[in-house]
Amino acid sequence: IHFYKRSRKVGSEMKVVTVLASAVMEQLADKLGKSVSSNQKDQATNLIGHREDHVWVWNRGEQELLVASTGDEGEVQVMELTDCPVFQVEGLVVSRTGLWVAIWGSEGVTAVEMPRRSGVGGRMAGGRERVFCRTVKVVQAGEGEVQSVVWHPGSVGEGHLVVLTREGRIRLYNVAEGEEMVTETVVGSGGKVATALGEAAVDLCFGGVGEEEGQWPLFVLYGNSQVFCVSAGLGEGWGVEGPLEVQPAREDNYSGEACSLVVCGGVLAMATVGGVIYHSVVLGGDTTSLHMYERVELELGAVSAAGDSSVFCCPVRLSTDGRAGRYLATHRAGLHQVQLPMVAILREAEHSGTPPDLDQATSLVEHLVCTRPTPSSNPAPVLGACVAYPPTTVLCLLSNNTLTSLPVAPSAPSPPPLISRDSESPLKEVKPSPFDSQLLAILSRSSTQPLLKSAAATTLSPAETLELLTGATATLRREYVARLHVAKEELIARVGTLATRRDGQESQLDQLEKDRGKVRDKAELLSERYEDVRDKGQELGARVEAVLTRLQAKIPHLSDKELAMAREVSSLDRRVQSLEGGINQLREKEKYQRYQVEVGGRAGTRDGRDKRLDTIKEVLQTDSKSIADLVKVVNDIKKDLGM
Repeated sequence: IHFYKRSRKVGSEMKVVTVLASAVMEQLADKLGKSVSSNQKDQATNLIGHREDHVWVWNRGEQELLVASTGDEGEVQVMELTDCPVFQVEGLVVSRTGLWVAIWGSEGVTAVEMPRRSGVGGRMAGGRERVFCRTVKVVQAGEGEVQSVVWHPGSVGEGHLVVLTREGRIRLYNVAEGEEMVTETVVGSGGKVATALGEAAVDLCFGGVGEEEGQWPLFVLYGNSQVFCVSAGLGEGWGVEGPLEVQPAREDNYSGEACSLVVCGGVLAMATVGGVIYHSVVLGGDTTSLHMYERVELELGAVSAAGDSSVFCCPVRLSTDGRAGRYLATHRAGLHQVQLPMVAILREAEHSGTPPDLDQATSLVEHLVCTRPTPSSNPAPVLGACVAYPPTTVLCLLSNNTLTSLPVAPSAPSPPPLISRDSESPLKEVKPSPFDSQLLAILSRSSTQPLLKSAAATTLSPAETLELLTGATATLRREYVARLHVAKEELIARVGTLATRRDGQESQLDQLEKDRGKVRDKAELLSERYEDVRDKGQELGARVEAVLTRLQAKIPHLSDKELAMAREVSSLDRRVQSLEGGINQLREKEKYQRYQVEVGGRAGTRDGRDKRLDTIKEVLQTDSKSIADLVKVVNDIKKDLGM
């Protein structure tokens, strides 16, 4: 069964939206299919990884690293190593942003430095097809059996690599400065006798950021299901705590041979060899402990096996991208995806401060790929799987070196809002529709039908074929067709309800249209009345202003301006009177001087007398003119004031 996510139709063509373009998938198939080497251990490996916009695949046949860029214009680049590993590669781990890649196996670890990005699209080494990469031999043969390798999340330059050996030794290397070890810590007894008795370290993984600055919790798993917690910084002095207490205390807690663990948002998942996964919440405080709340059993084969069959009793490898509450489980019989609603529930509880609702914490297990439907089928272990974006897709590398792309539906639970509920914000919380939640509950499947990808030489007996067909048909009918029918009936009922509601709303709209017409007519009448009232008000206002002006003019009391003007007129009157007195004096002087002139003619010559008389006349005329002007001004002012 193939699932494709399609975009909108452009013209007459339909475009398939995938992480890797079809041309890139063909190039990878061509390069990976040139030489196929058998997996001697018949166990699942992890030879594929994804970071940002690139996918890394280890080519076992050519001993080279393939890097494929995502998107419609992607391409495949070949990273040739300066020193190829001489051990069988079992895992490929990419650093946080893809600056370093660790290639490891039980007999050694090699770190590969990726070239810098440049050119159009930020391709590695400018997009050249073949690039030589510098390698650093971190662990060589004879230095311990390597069980797991992870990059330290607190490393700024992404060059700190953590290696776990079977004896429980955890070593920290700074590959950016060479192959010398920074620090080493022993977890558990670490002796050869304990290792021979089955007390061997099998896996490790980092949790979230620790309470102390610069310290990260590192969980280490032993084969006897004991879990240790190490405070791992970038320097020396790592503290070891454990084995951690498992609550509630029961006999079946973590029973069986453990093989892998992973931490997703505060939830620790531990897998056993028999295909059983235990989910526990990591509890902090004075001492770290685990609260086991769920036990999940994977269906490894598509056909039921005999009770004494050990084919499906195999190690399960867990991996996660750390983005969402999901992880992948790969094994010799196929691939599973497990979604953890508990992660979203814990985030919501932390955000709201309320206890978590454990009734909604049931995990969802999806069987994506089945490579060994029956115990008699040929071995076909999964060589690697990872989650790539966008869109969310699971890339699975099969035993025949073919790459399968499986679109993944988004997780149902969403993370808590970024805005605090206590803060005042105009943004409203977006809540899912109850009907959408109902449809999701109807369409949620308790079991899935995997994609069968068995080996080419696999042959099934008629009984096994019938059982496989019957089981697949029953699953499809029960989990797919039946649920679709129920959802269809719910949609039909919902459509009928909405149609009835629509008819009622349309009749309400007709009534509202009539009411709107009436309101519009009333509004026009009110507008006309308003205009009339406004004009009448303006007319009355003008009449009131005229009346006030007349009343103001008849008030006996003078204003300040009028009083100042009266004072000024009075002063001018006094000045006029003083000038009139001066004129009278001048006239008397004139008479006296004329008399003196007539009497005393001998006082000077006649020309002198005439000249003095002219001067006196000119002065008198000037003064008379000034006085007349002043008198005229005073009279005009008196007329204006009504005096």
